[in-house]
Amino acid sequence: MAEKEIKPGKKRAARVRKRRETIPSTAPPWTAPFRVVCSECYDEFVVTPKEGIEGMTCPSCDHGAKAPSGEFLRKLGHYKRMERKKLILAITFFGIMFIVGLLWLFLMVNEAAYIGNTGMHYAFLGALVLCFVLVIYFTAGYESSKYDVYF
Repeated sequence: MAEKEIKPGKKRAARVRKRRETIPSTAPPWTAPFRVVCSECYDEFVVTPKEGIEGMTCPSCDHGAKAPSGEFLRKLGHYKRMERKKLILAITFFGIMFIVGLLWLFLMVNEAAYIGNTGMHYAFLGALVLCFVLVIYFTAGYESSKYDVYF
């Protein structure tokens, strides 16, 4: 039987998909309350994971489901930590962008500091553009890594 030739693009896509699906076995389970969306009425409510809980019901429509398993809580913890990390990076770079913008504004008011030194203008502008690109990058990463729970 002849083997099919795998194109480089497909091989890379399979590798990326495998990397996304791989969750470390040492990831601790999620223990904080999390929001759940009911698949029947699309109402949101909060579930607190506890030991010995067997099921959960939607407070609006009484739709029932079994409680989340330990494996699910481990995956949820991994995805929520990734989501939080990207959000913190986006907020950090936004703060840096804000501070650099304020510094640039205050230095622009004092024109005596810039006489004969026009390169300073471009340094602050470059830092603002770089921070803006990083904010957009991490915000898009945060939005793409949001993990909603439906039952």
